[in-house]
Amino acid sequence: MKIARRLILMAACAALLPIGPAIGGDKKGQQPAPVRVLLTGDVSFGENYQADAAAKGRVNILDRHGYDYTIQRLAPLLARADYTIVNLETPLTDMPRSPLADSGKDYLHWSHVDKAPARLAAYGVDAAGLANNHTLDFGQQGLLDTFASLNRYGITAFGAGRDADEAAAPLVRVLRVGNREVTIGVIASFERRASYVKHGFYAGADTPGTNPTDTQAIAAQVKELRRRNPGILILSYAHWGSNYAWRSADQQTAARAMIDAGVDVVVGHHGHMLQEVERYRDKWIIYGLGNFMFNANGRFAAFPEAVPYGLAMELVFADNGKAVDSEIRLYAVRSDNLKTGYQPSIADKGDADAAFGEMLRRSALGGDAGLARRGADQIGPFLRLTQIRPPAN
Repeated sequence: MKIARRLILMAACAALLPIGPAIGGDKKGQQPAPVRVLLTGDVSFGENYQADAAAKGRVNILDRHGYDYTIQRLAPLLARADYTIVNLETPLTDMPRSPLADSGKDYLHWSHVDKAPARLAAYGVDAAGLANNHTLDFGQQGLLDTFASLNRYGITAFGAGRDADEAAAPLVRVLRVGNREVTIGVIASFERRASYVKHGFYAGADTPGTNPTDTQAIAAQVKELRRRNPGILILSYAHWGSNYAWRSADQQTAARAMIDAGVDVVVGHHGHMLQEVERYRDKWIIYGLGNFMFNANGRFAAFPEAVPYGLAMELVFADNGKAVDSEIRLYAVRSDNLKTGYQPSIADKGDADAAFGEMLRRSALGGDAGLARRGADQIGPFLRLTQIRPPAN
């Protein structure tokens, strides 16, 4: 790794951008509004799936209903967030054919270079994690097209880059919380798999690609981020595991290693369904967010243990007058398109009870169960995870 360049990139990220005004922070007696950072799992308008449906004589929902149709029921949650991060599970490209078309890789994704990012930006998406197993479905040129498209619509890309150092650079932002500031850093990575090495998905010294999961590299990033800002809250945003499955032993080993490396919160995605949560060394691991808005038919019925729900995760920060309080809120998302008609939505109480009940049963939090409490607000039912160990103020 070119350490010197890595540090330059991290310094560039440290030219930090405040998110939102200090709402009510200078008004005596008025409680400042909380600041909310939303993280989602898999996002794709699924143009490749819809084009395939049309070719087989079925309805292309994007052609029939437009791009708003599949995301509009999630709009209240997106509108409330002060900053939104998604796992963008597709390249944005107008290439007519993928260089991987004859490679044997399943499910080559693509999305429209303008329509898709324009709607994401319109609904408040600020940053797109690209460390996943579809970002390079149209090769290196498709990735470069994606960078250009996201940049055109003001969406920050991270987790992939024009070389390994750029791919590894964390997303770093400052939040203005009342009269205080909180800095967050998000490290996106995609677990290393031999098949994706073969397909050229991981960035090299001079080649574009995604950031492979490397615990030693994460530890070095954490050390440098804390040197620059001792109070930073660091998240790992990891793409891993198996589709339509609960967390694996390998995921647990990797997540715990990330916590051991100094990460504060581990957040995973890839499996298309929610996965367990865990409390390890007083830190939270959310193993899988599942789908947020992902316009494929889905295969929930083929996997008896799969649950048809994803998670949307809010980091909520509030100035209590003496310090910044923080918590995680998890909202269940109804994400089986064959049941929702390609209109995912925040789960009502019945669906949330089913989603959280099974997730918590499998999570076996033991003595930490009291730190995971149910609640509800105008968005819907949620699971509150407390004691995140907020940054020093």
